[in-house]
Amino acid sequence: MLEGSAAIDHARPSRRSLIAGAGIGAAAALGAGAYLIWAKPPSPAYQTGTGEQRDITLGDGTTIAMNAQTQFSVRSSARLQEVSLSAGEALFTIAANTARRFIIRTRFGELDADNSKVLVKVLAQGARITLISGTVRATQRQFLSTGMEIQAGPETELVISPQTLSLAAISAPVVERRTLWREGMLAFDGEPLEEATNDVARQNGVSFRFADPALAGLRVGGLVRANDVEAFLVLLRDNLAIQSERQEDGAILLSSTATF
Repeated sequence: MLEGSAAIDHARPSRRSLIAGAGIGAAAALGAGAYLIWAKPPSPAYQTGTGEQRDITLGDGTTIAMNAQTQFSVRSSARLQEVSLSAGEALFTIAANTARRFIIRTRFGELDADNSKVLVKVLAQGARITLISGTVRATQRQFLSTGMEIQAGPETELVISPQTLSLAAISAPVVERRTLWREGMLAFDGEPLEEATNDVARQNGVSFRFADPALAGLRVGGLVRANDVEAFLVLLRDNLAIQSERQEDGAILLSSTATF
């Protein structure tokens, strides 16, 4: 009997272990509660495919027209409406709202805008902002810090990159041509060939290669249908003496006999 009693006493948990167990359980419950309190719901995300356009209306009445191969996410709070544009091009018609700021972010910088119409395009080395109406404040983003700030009004264009934040006036016809993709057209007004080929690729799914890297910096002018790759190649041939050749993998090789 003594041996049996001893075995039973040995199996009974001590007061210290009970207290420790209760503490662990409380900590686990607190951790779960903290997660529920601090975890944020996922930000709504939107994207378009090759040659696709899409119009989005946010809860505050802001409309966003997405060009092909465009991606952005939205985060809202009582004081802030934030759109993070990671790729492509979007036309924002921002509703007037005195209760919260409207911020458009890219990896190169951000815009503080309200009651304005603005076109934002993410480029390989920066972002270009065409202001159609209203005013915006642009802030450059640099490594571990923010850079220059500038305020812009209608019919101006900002370029934000890690190296610079520049502002230039543009004419009303150029402003209008910037958004012709909404009508199935691509307008080029002196953009680098690299940007022009990227625009065509987003609309048609083709890829381009440059036989000479210097070709990428040539300036292009003209107007073509967004879905007409051959018309674009004719434009390059007639205006820049650039020849095109289809490769076995479907890519288009661009070359020229000129020296740059």
